[in-house]
Amino acid sequence: MLKIQKKESIHSYVFRTHMVNGVSSFSNIITSKGLWAASPKILKGSLHLYKPVDDLKFLNLLRDFGLAHKTNDIFGNPASYRDELERFFGINKRKIGARQRTFPITYCLECIKNYIQNFGYGIISIDWYQNSYCSIHNMKLHIAKANNREQAVAALNFILKGEHPEDYESLNYKAGYILAPQKDSQKHINDYFLPCLVNDFKNWVTQNFKLFSKELLGAQYGSVSFVTKPYMMKKIYYSAKENKHQGFTDFFNKSSKVKHLDSGAINRGAITEKAYKSQTSKCHDCEYTSCFANLAIIPTRADVRLTRRCELNLLILIDYLAGMGISNYSKRLRIIRKMSTNQKMKALSDFNGPESDFYRRHSIALDHSKFTYAEPYLMWPED
Repeated sequence: MLKIQKKESIHSYVFRTHMVNGVSSFSNIITSKGLWAASPKILKGSLHLYKPVDDLKFLNLLRDFGLAHKTNDIFGNPASYRDELERFFGINKRKIGARQRTFPITYCLECIKNYIQNFGYGIISIDWYQNSYCSIHNMKLHIAKANNREQAVAALNFILKGEHPEDYESLNYKAGYILAPQKDSQKHINDYFLPCLVNDFKNWVTQNFKLFSKELLGAQYGSVSFVTKPYMMKKIYYSAKENKHQGFTDFFNKSSKVKHLDSGAINRGAITEKAYKSQTSKCHDCEYTSCFANLAIIPTRADVRLTRRCELNLLILIDYLAGMGISNYSKRLRIIRKMSTNQKMKALSDFNGPESDFYRRHSIALDHSKFTYAEPYLMWPED
C-alpha cells in the first residue's frame, strides 16, 4: 500500500496506485468524458494493491471528498457510512444513491512541483476540488481539458510530473464547472441509541412525560402519541441531557450499556463506533433485524447479503470438518463455534486440505468467498 499524503484526494491516491503497479484501466475513478468520478472505488480484482488495507484511512479519504459521513441522528445507525465503504471496496454491489455529478481535473502546477520536491512525486490535492484559487501561491488553478478518459489519463501523466498538459486553461467557474461539495463540517454526535434502547426510552417517556413535559419541552403535552414521535423524543433527550434532569439520568444509568461496534469493511476492527444498548437485550438473540449490532444469524435477517455470506462460509467450514473425518454434524457445529477467526480463515483458504464434492461443485463460489470477501463476516456467536 502506497503512503497517502496529507491533503491527497481519493482519486489521486488510486491513480498513483494504478500507475505504480502498471494497471491500465481507470474506469473506477475517471468517467468516459474525462472527469473525476462522483463515486470513486477500487478496480475489481485490485484489492491486493492496497494491502495491508487500512479501512480508516480510506474512510477519511472518502469523507474528505464528501462521502461516507456519519449520521447525526441519535436513533440512526452509527456506522451508516459502511455501505459507502463497502461500495468503494467492491463488497457492496447495491446502489446507495451515488452522486450523479462529476468533477473536472483541476490543479496548481506550483504546488505539484513542491510535492515532487518534497515527496518525489506529484499528487492531486483535495483542496483543488473545492476552490478555484490556490491560496498558497496566490493564483488561479488550472483545468485539464479532456474529452474522454484516455485524454484525462494522458493529461494527468503530464500534470503529476509538474508539467502542463497539451490542452489546459485557467479555471473559470463562470464557464459552468461545478465544484465538489465541501468537506462535511458538521459536529458529529456520540450518543447513539440502538433500537433496543430506543424502545426502553420510548417506554420511559410514555410513563413520565406528564411529570417533565413543561420542564423539558416548555409546554404541558397530554398526548402520548405526540411526545413519542422520534423528533419529540430527540428533543426530550437533548433537553434532559442539557438540564441534567435527574429522572432521565437515573433511567439512562439503569437502562443503558455501552456497546463498541466494529464497523470496518475489510478489517472490521479497524474502525470502531460507540453506541448505547439496552441492558436487558442480548445482541446474539436480537429481535431488531435492522440493528447494526445484531449478531443473530437467522434466515429472516434483513441484511440478506450478510446472511448469505455467513451461510456460505458456514457450509464451507462444515464440509471442511467432514473431510477431516468428523462425521457428526452437531460436533462440527460445536467445533466451529470454538474456532477463532484466524482458524476459520485458514480453513476457508486451505486448498491443500481434503478434497470433497462441495469443493468441486462450488470452486467458483469458494474463490469469491475466501480471504477479504469473507473476512468481515466470520464472527459467529460463542457458546
